[in-house]
Amino acid sequence: MKYIYDIVLNFNKILYDFYEWNRTDNFVNIKKIPIIRINNKDFINILNNNIKLNNKLFETIKNKTELYENKKDNCLLIINNCNIIGLKFNEKGITTHISSLNVIDELDIIELNIKKEITFKYQILDKRKNVLATRLECQNKEKIKSEINNLNLNKDEEKIKYIYFEYFGKKEANCSKALKKLKSKINYENFNTDLKKLFNLITNKS
Repeated sequence: MKYIYDIVLNFNKILYDFYEWNRTDNFVNIKKIPIIRINNKDFINILNNNIKLNNKLFETIKNKTELYENKKDNCLLIINNCNIIGLKFNEKGITTHISSLNVIDELDIIELNIKKEITFKYQILDKRKNVLATRLECQNKEKIKSEINNLNLNKDEEKIKYIYFEYFGKKEANCSKALKKLKSKINYENFNTDLKKLFNLITNKS
């Protein structure tokens, strides 16, 4: 098995592109990590789903990732023709986190030209949560949800009705209905111009 040395990964439940990494993320400095090449079909499956490794395959990578301070973990880099991701597994061989790589590390690994493709045996468990919006947009949506919930907890019915009127352009006398429709709008819309308007209303921004 081939190994990659001295890279940085940023494990999350959701795959964020390198350009969306935050300074406050919990970065992992990897001293040594196994890497394998797999076919495109399997690569796409793993991008879109949580998986459980075949027992034999998991044993080959278990505790093979070396962190600094003499720590070990169950991690793996997988590569296809032009993409690389990092995966983290629990003790049962189930994926728990995923990471992209920074551009420099990714280019260095691609230049190694790892040619041998292995048979990657795994079981698909459930669909991985993916987001179409940017990370900042998702964070702003969560902030809107939190502010709406606070209004509800504080029983600020007048402000809920005001926001509803300003946003939808009509009155709603029933506060519960107004709240339900506002929450529905947040859940099913991307953070586009309309949701920016809602965000500004709730946070009192002009």
